[in-house]
Amino acid sequence: MIPANASARKGPEGKYPLHFLVWHNRHRELEKEVCAGQVDIEQLDPRGRTPLHLATTLGHLECARVLLAHGADVGRENRSGWTVLQEAVSTRDLELVQLVLRYRDYQRVVKRLAGIPMLLEKLRKAQDFYVEMKWEFTSWVPLVSKICPSDTYKVWKSGQNLRVDTTLLGFDHMTWQRGNRSFVFRGQDTNAVVMEIDHDRRVVYTETLALAGQDRELLLAAAQPTEEQVLSRLTAPVVTTQLDTKNISFERNKTGILGWRSEKTEMVNGYEAKVYGASNVELITRTRTEHLSEQHKGKVKGCKTPLQSFLGIAEQHGGPQNGTLITQTLSQANPTAITAEEYFNPNFELGNRDMGRPMELTTKTQK
Repeated sequence: MIPANASARKGPEGKYPLHFLVWHNRHRELEKEVCAGQVDIEQLDPRGRTPLHLATTLGHLECARVLLAHGADVGRENRSGWTVLQEAVSTRDLELVQLVLRYRDYQRVVKRLAGIPMLLEKLRKAQDFYVEMKWEFTSWVPLVSKICPSDTYKVWKSGQNLRVDTTLLGFDHMTWQRGNRSFVFRGQDTNAVVMEIDHDRRVVYTETLALAGQDRELLLAAAQPTEEQVLSRLTAPVVTTQLDTKNISFERNKTGILGWRSEKTEMVNGYEAKVYGASNVELITRTRTEHLSEQHKGKVKGCKTPLQSFLGIAEQHGGPQNGTLITQTLSQANPTAITAEEYFNPNFELGNRDMGRPMELTTKTQK
C-alpha cells in the first residue's frame, strides 16, 4: 500500500512519487495519486523527465493515458530537447503514438480557443491597416545569397478580420518549400473562422472555432489522428532544428574603403539606424532514425541535397547511444538494465547509459 502523504515516504517513492509509479507501471495507483492532487504532474526527475516523458520513454501506455487524461503537458521537452511525441515515435508503438498525437492536437486546440477572445478584443481596438513586411537572409559566400530564403508578408486588417499572404511555406530536409498561400481569420460574436487558401491548387481549408466552452470529449474525438497519420510518423525520421546562439556576438558594420571606413547606418522609416552584423550562429539539425526499418533508413541517408553539399554542412553520425547492451533479452525500454535506485539517484552517474531504445542520431551543423 502507498502512504496517503507523499512526504511520509522515503527514497525515490517519496521524492518522485509519480515517476516511481510510472517506473513500475502501476497505472491504477498512479490514477489515485494524480487524483489526490498533492504532487506536481510536471515535476522533473533527476534525468530531466516529467512523469509523462518517463512513461512514454518506457512505453508504459496505460500510465501515459492516465497522465494525459489529467492534463500532463504534451509540449514539454526533456533535458535533451526532445518532445513527448518524438519520444513516443522512437518506441515504434503505434497505439502510444496515436494517443500522444491525439492529446497534443487537443491541447493545441484548447490553448488556441482560450486566446481567441483576447485576440478579438485587440482586433476591435486596433485601426484597420495594410502592411508589407519584407525579410531576407544574405551571406558573404558567393552565390549563397541567391538560394537563401526571402519573402514578403502582406497583411490586411479590417474590423475583426485578418488576412496574411505568404509564399514561403516551410523548410524540409534543407529545401525551402514555396507556394502561394493566404491565411484568413474572420472574427464573429460567437465564433471565429480560420481559412487556409492554397491558390496553386485552388483549395480552401476551413475551420470554425467556437468561443463558448466546448465539450472535452467532442474536442478529443475531433483530434483523433488517422492510422495513416500515425504510420507516416513511424516511417519518417524524427527531426528537430534549432538555432544555437550561445556564442553569438554582434559587431558594428563598417562602410567605405581602407583608411576612410566609418560605422554603417541606414534610414528605416525616417530614422537613422545603426547596422550590426551577427556571427557565431549555428543552425543545428538533429535526426533520429532508431525507429525506422533498414529500408527507410536507406532513404534518409540518400536524401542529401545539392544545397547541403554546396554549403559544406558538417555531419556527425552516432550509433546506439544508450551504452552497451547487457543482454539481448532485456526490455528495449531499458537496454542497459538501469535500476530504479540508479535512475532516481541524482548523484549516480549513468555515463552514456539511458532509458529508451538505443538512439541513432545524426547531427548537422551549418555555421
